[in-house]
Amino acid sequence: MWQRNTLCLLFFIYAIISYSSISYGISEEFLRLISITTLEQEPIYEAEKKIIEAIQDRKVDESDYKPIVEGEFTGSLLLYDNFRKNRGITDKDKHDFSLTSILKVYDFGRKGLIYESADKSIEIQQINLLKIKNREAERLYKIISDYDFSSRKMEKLTLYENFLNSQGEKIRDKYSLGGGTILELNQFEQLVNSFILQRQSIARDLRDAKSQFNRYFSSPFRLGIFPAEAELTARAYNINGKPFVSNEYNLDEILLDLEIRKSRLEQEVSASEMFPDITLGLKLTKFDVVSANNDFEVRATATSKLNLFDGFRRKYTVRGQSERIAALAAQLRNAKLLKDQRLSQYMIRYQNLRDEAKVEVEKKQKAKKDWDIAKEMATVTALDMGTEIRYASSILASELRLMDIEAEQGLLLIQGISVKGKLANYFNIPEENTETIF
Repeated sequence: MWQRNTLCLLFFIYAIISYSSISYGISEEFLRLISITTLEQEPIYEAEKKIIEAIQDRKVDESDYKPIVEGEFTGSLLLYDNFRKNRGITDKDKHDFSLTSILKVYDFGRKGLIYESADKSIEIQQINLLKIKNREAERLYKIISDYDFSSRKMEKLTLYENFLNSQGEKIRDKYSLGGGTILELNQFEQLVNSFILQRQSIARDLRDAKSQFNRYFSSPFRLGIFPAEAELTARAYNINGKPFVSNEYNLDEILLDLEIRKSRLEQEVSASEMFPDITLGLKLTKFDVVSANNDFEVRATATSKLNLFDGFRRKYTVRGQSERIAALAAQLRNAKLLKDQRLSQYMIRYQNLRDEAKVEVEKKQKAKKDWDIAKEMATVTALDMGTEIRYASSILASELRLMDIEAEQGLLLIQGISVKGKLANYFNIPEENTETIF
């Protein structure tokens, strides 16, 4: 007996381990569909171009602190001179060439500040790319969700339509045989007209969803790959923790924090312009290039520039940057409040939908139970057709509402993860697009 219990326990542990390794119930096909399509969107390429531009700007900043070599050729042709001629002094035409190399060797720390500011610019563009991926993944998820739930609703309506057709034939036959009333027939026709309007509305939603899907997705839509709300929730908790609670910066806050850091660096660069920089150089000059004489000189140069007065430009620049930092800090505080407010709203709405779903499930189960009881009683008392239609309509309404609740719950989960800035991780979207050449 104990051996059997031990085997059961081992099998249970193995099942848990196996379940934890299957991407939390969401198919890899669905994750890959979102991931690949996100990377194909035009805003992604635009954001990647800005990263490349920021990297190139960093290289431009580096070139300011590398040796610079300049060549200069000067030529002069004497047209008229009565000063040297009257005094017996000759002056020949001149063609000189000089080669100069300079290197900025010290600037009181501005070099490091400029490099760090350029690095912050690259980080800002990288976070901006992640933010765009987040936004695009959320939008693409909603497109697939609309298509999937509209398709499933149409399947439910098709089954209900078949049921109505069968009941309609019975009602018309009963009326033609004199067993039914005109009131019963008119009520059924009104029910059919109402159903037709409902079907047209959902069919229109399905056409719109299909159009949106075909516009953004290159792969064909396949039923069955869209995850259930429980699978979405399980993955959210396993990868990102509680979807409606955030104890760290989201992408908006990270961007503002980087902007503040970059502005402080730029402020320090502006403030340091009051200190001189030191540049060393080497200049080679060849005199009279066209002559056979080997006349040249080599000079070492040292230059130090000091800005004594700039019309208070530096003062106002530093003050303006201080005001910008204060404004960004206020935006950062507001971003934190907005994030917490949105997550709280999503959580409350999600909980309300969960409670509503419980009520709808109970209504659906009660309608099914009452219908089953009515069918059992049909052996004693004939089951009225209107009663069957009423039960079927109640079940259909509950099923459609449960679909709406499931779709909205799934979207709220994705929106909550998007607010936290974790959708790229949730959908396994790579950090870099392999199709982009840097």
